[in-house]
Amino acid sequence: MKHLSLKDTTIHLIYMDETEDTIQVDFVILKPDTISSLEVYDSVINFRVQLDKIISSKFSTSLAGLSDNFKFKPFFKENYPISIKCRCCDHEIFPTLSFRRVLPLPSGVLDKSEFFCHDHSDSVTKASLSPSAEDCFYGNFYILLQPTNANSLNILHCERCLSWLGTFSNKILKLWDCSTVLSDEKQFETLEIAYRQFRQTISYVASTSFFGSIKIVVESRVEENETNYLLLWIVDNDLACFVNAEIDDGKPVSLMQKCVSKVLYLFQGQKTTMVESWMKNINVTTIDVAKQMLLSALSNLNAINKMLPPQSRQTNNMYLSYLDPIL
Repeated sequence: MKHLSLKDTTIHLIYMDETEDTIQVDFVILKPDTISSLEVYDSVINFRVQLDKIISSKFSTSLAGLSDNFKFKPFFKENYPISIKCRCCDHEIFPTLSFRRVLPLPSGVLDKSEFFCHDHSDSVTKASLSPSAEDCFYGNFYILLQPTNANSLNILHCERCLSWLGTFSNKILKLWDCSTVLSDEKQFETLEIAYRQFRQTISYVASTSFFGSIKIVVESRVEENETNYLLLWIVDNDLACFVNAEIDDGKPVSLMQKCVSKVLYLFQGQKTTMVESWMKNINVTTIDVAKQMLLSALSNLNAINKMLPPQSRQTNNMYLSYLDPIL
């Protein structure tokens, strides 16, 4: 970069090849003489500047607001025949299914022992959150069912493309919405829906927390004997961030204000001492997600981390990033 200048709501850049960019910031008034900590590396320009005035503080998107659309309900009804397909290749996993009951489960972030008001051990039918062969229970972006052709392994893969679909536990199959699609349901790109559902899950956990900073253990059984973990520490849940709205060559770049969450994160391929320590802490929430949700979350967190100045990418032995919408 050859030159950088500020004027009120405009950032003007001149590069070494004499090309120029003009970035329009419509939400604040900048103080031109307060630029500090200017760094240029690769295609990233990083600097600090003081604000003279905030014109608008209205966030166009808020992570906390995502919880408003969190409720998930499968696209089928009782005694209505459906098929379940692989979202990746459209292969039919279960051609024809029909359930007598389709019921919601308590939230995955709640203690299931608190779902009942008293002890059911002396009841004729013991209370259970496991579905029978005629039931389909659903939770946070997954369904539980008991197929007649239960897999002897712990992981269900698509027979055609070998995509990860879900997990077995005591013959109960947990199928995730981001890995499967129901008959007549509208299709979405797998990683797109996986990351959106990951964000909504984290948003829901954050909205039910009483703490300013929120620690979450995200776990996913990705193979028969392999469980991956993502330690997520939300240190600030509401930060203003300016991002590109649309880029039109030759015209000023318009920025859009969004609300993001500042997070520290660390991926662990197995249950380490650090993971066990977090899981034993009563103030830490542990959630289970699909393999695709975990992979898409890591991809986005790493991409944003690489945008930061190298000396700012790590702190407290964890990596710094933001839960978008940023990219």
